[in-house]
Amino acid sequence: MKYVVLIPLGAADHPLEELGDRTPLEAAATPNLDTLARMGRVGAAYNTPEGWIPGGDLGVMSTLGYSPAKYHTGRAPFEALAQGLAPAPHAWVMRLSLVSTGQPGSEHEGRLIDPSAGEITSGEAATLYSRLVEAWATALGDRLRGVRVVPGAGYRGILIDDSGRDYARVRLPSPREIVGESWRQHLPSGDESAALLREMIELSEQCLRGSEVNLARIEQGLPPATLVWPWGLGTTPQIPFFRSVFGVRSAMLSTIDLFAGLGAALGMSSALDEPAATRHALSDEEIGRETIRAINAFDLVCVVVDTADQAARRRDAPAKVAAIESFDRHILGPVLAALTSRAESQAKADAAGWRLLVSPAHATLTVSGATDAMPVPVVMAGNWISGVVQRPFSEAESEQSDLQIDPGHELMEYFLNAGVPLTHRVSHKESPLK
Repeated sequence: MKYVVLIPLGAADHPLEELGDRTPLEAAATPNLDTLARMGRVGAAYNTPEGWIPGGDLGVMSTLGYSPAKYHTGRAPFEALAQGLAPAPHAWVMRLSLVSTGQPGSEHEGRLIDPSAGEITSGEAATLYSRLVEAWATALGDRLRGVRVVPGAGYRGILIDDSGRDYARVRLPSPREIVGESWRQHLPSGDESAALLREMIELSEQCLRGSEVNLARIEQGLPPATLVWPWGLGTTPQIPFFRSVFGVRSAMLSTIDLFAGLGAALGMSSALDEPAATRHALSDEEIGRETIRAINAFDLVCVVVDTADQAARRRDAPAKVAAIESFDRHILGPVLAALTSRAESQAKADAAGWRLLVSPAHATLTVSGATDAMPVPVVMAGNWISGVVQRPFSEAESEQSDLQIDPGHELMEYFLNAGVPLTHRVSHKESPLK
């Protein structure tokens, strides 16, 4: 059996007036999603535990069959794994983001205005991170013993603290959560560890504002990177590998570090040979081709794309509709064609067969740019899967379905085994891959 999980991250949404009171999923032309819904079954998954802030890390982890409440320790450890870093189990890891704040004397002074510093280039960011490390070392000295900073792609960076310092009580938001607000009102809070992070943020403002990189960006009309913001605190999760839980050889295919790292944490192979610095630029057409190649090499392939999510964060409804249509045309369409062309009759005792699941993992609301904990629509089709009532793939229709997966991390077991004869079921005890 071949299994494919396609995640158009954040594609779920609320109805928008500018789309005729339709959601982007309802407004988009998606003939392949429509075909899949007719072939299979539409339902809803509840991926965000109560009281948690929804996000891609929680949503994708849940979709893959892991309870976020049990296994999620923070976002940053996954991104560190994607860069080939191996933090010690006791080390604390956090994401760093170069951000833009309002210029002195402007109407936005003191506010965080761009969480990615205008998508600053990796070369520019590396220069700024190097300057930051020198400034922090000079000002903080031995207090930074055991702290390492590793630049990533673009505005991204990773900070690893192996000093024994404990950040468990530190609270600080993602920079995306405070766009338009005073950054000083959201500085890290908690104990002495929070005080160190506050000093590092304050020092970054002093260090970066007058840098040559930023002066050059201002001359070009680009947002300067005026601050570094740590977030996504966590320690490396102790999490069982996907194959030990579900008994299949699996691969993760994503251009996004967060999900490449999540796949690594789950022991999934990487389906992309592209280095981290260049995989971000892959088009939907290229991702579709790479997915088909991966299907031939692995038993389960998970693909995560975030173009719909990014469009919603920019509050751009037409762009979100276009992203969903591109996913349908260039990724889902070729994958569905490849799977159906190789299908065997499920009447055969040794039929291999296939199953395909599509889920946005979480909703991103175009009206606000924020994630939402609403249940997300899921659709699955393939061998031994059929729906009694045919439904379109949409938020409203999924809520009316009798297939309600709550909690959402139970979806993977259902996807792998629902309706499958006992002789064909996937089990870590009796793996069909022996």
